[in-house]
Amino acid sequence: MSTPIVSFDSDRHMIIYGDRSTLLPEKIWQVLEILRSRSPDVVRRDEIIGQIWGHKTNTGDKGLNHAIWTIRRALIDDPRRPNFIRTIPQVGYQWIANPQQCDQKTRHAPHRITQFGSMAAALSVMAVVV
Repeated sequence: MSTPIVSFDSDRHMIIYGDRSTLLPEKIWQVLEILRSRSPDVVRRDEIIGQIWGHKTNTGDKGLNHAIWTIRRALIDDPRRPNFIRTIPQVGYQWIANPQQCDQKTRHAPHRITQFGSMAAALSVMAVVV
């Protein structure tokens, strides 16, 4: 069985992996983009927090942890045996995906969107209505 190709839809902030599509909130998408754009370099936690949360250490620390968890969940990436994001303890993160695993082109999402993605889409619609 071959590993599915992952695609990134930057217009909609969506990860498409196999038959799953996950919509990501803006800050989580920004974390993903920082890691991907800096590959194969290790990106320090404080650098990511500074770029996205403006050095609000407590908020940024929790936000970064949540962002990494969300991205890994969308990519079905096990931190103990990572295929996409490697944790460098006490330092930061590294995007390690094999380029053959990733389709760099923007694509339209397939039919199924994960629960997190559906919830994010619903909240976006509610925010517009309010």
